[in-house]
Amino acid sequence: MYEKSLPVICVVFIIFIVSLFPICSSSVFKDDLISCYDIVVPDDYCCIQDALDAACEDYCIFVRSGVYNESIMFSKKGVSLIGENRNDTVISAKGFINVVGIFSDAVCIKGFSVSGCLGSGVVINGCNISVEDVVVEGCGGSGIELLESDNVTLKNNCIISNENGIDIKSSNYNLIKSNSISENLWFGIILQNSNNNTIKDNAFNENERYGAYLILSDNNIVKNNRFSKNLRVGFINWMSNNTIIQKNLIKDNLEGGLVISKCFKNTIIENEITNNKWAGLDINSSNNNSVSNNSIKNNGNYGCGFYNSNDNKITYNDIINNSYGYYLDRSYNNSILNNNFVNNDIHAYFYKSYYNHWDSNYWDDWIGLRFRFGLKRIILRLIPKFIFGKITIRSKDISWFVLDKNPVSNRY
Repeated sequence: MYEKSLPVICVVFIIFIVSLFPICSSSVFKDDLISCYDIVVPDDYCCIQDALDAACEDYCIFVRSGVYNESIMFSKKGVSLIGENRNDTVISAKGFINVVGIFSDAVCIKGFSVSGCLGSGVVINGCNISVEDVVVEGCGGSGIELLESDNVTLKNNCIISNENGIDIKSSNYNLIKSNSISENLWFGIILQNSNNNTIKDNAFNENERYGAYLILSDNNIVKNNRFSKNLRVGFINWMSNNTIIQKNLIKDNLEGGLVISKCFKNTIIENEITNNKWAGLDINSSNNNSVSNNSIKNNGNYGCGFYNSNDNKITYNDIINNSYGYYLDRSYNNSILNNNFVNNDIHAYFYKSYYNHWDSNYWDDWIGLRFRFGLKRIILRLIPKFIFGKITIRSKDISWFVLDKNPVSNRY
């Protein structure tokens, strides 16, 4: 009898032990996780600032979920501050100017909500700093502000309802990646006198003025971003040269999509610029820029407009279903080649614009000279495409035309 009941007893015992194991392992795992940090808040110190003051260089501080009513400052190199969960680990600084100040190098902050200050949520003045997985909301100044800071990474942050989203001044070689930046009062992001930065994979939506604004900032890359439903312009590049603007979605902005003003040698390539209320692409007083392989569709007034802009090259773009497809105003020596003009109210128009080169574009309203020879339909390019506009002679505007001498019969 005893021998028969022994296996049953063993099985019951094993099931009992296994049922306890997840609880034990979870508890042990959590304790092991916490034990790998040098300081735990509030276990070791009740305030985050006390923990930062007590930390040595290269310390790692863990902050449990909770609301911490304080303003904090990093002053030691290499310190990492890790919150348990960005939604539940809150630093609220009501009545303070800034919430987080980082004034040392190689600092990391991750996993917090930052809110409620009169100034900026996070202020950075240092190098090799990382701000990741942080929510910054409701600050009277900028959500995140960089001052003379290089090699900073801002990644996977949510920056909402501040005066500005991200404000970068005199800062170079920074990476702004995969952030959600919305409903800020002025700019989603603004760069001033800042060079060689990369802005990629971000969403700039529903900001009350501009999605992005670059001022006096050269050699920046703006790639794979979404600029949508901003209440004025999606993206402005002003007096900023050698900017690469690539593979962005610029859509549904209430005034303009992309504005290039007083710039040189920018590359605008493979963007989708669509459904902007006033204009898709507006290039003003800018020379030697390249606009290629973009989809410019369904914009209210004009798809692509050039004002006082010379020596630009516009190639292989889809310019479709705009009021004016392409508009030239007092612009010279531009090359408009190999584009598709489809279903615009007016494909192209010029005003006081001379010496521009139109060639080998597809026009859906170009007739050419067609006839049949037997069963074969033949199209001869004996009739060029006429492009109408106005020029000034003796102070009087008169109607004029220029030619695309080699229009193509099939879309690119």
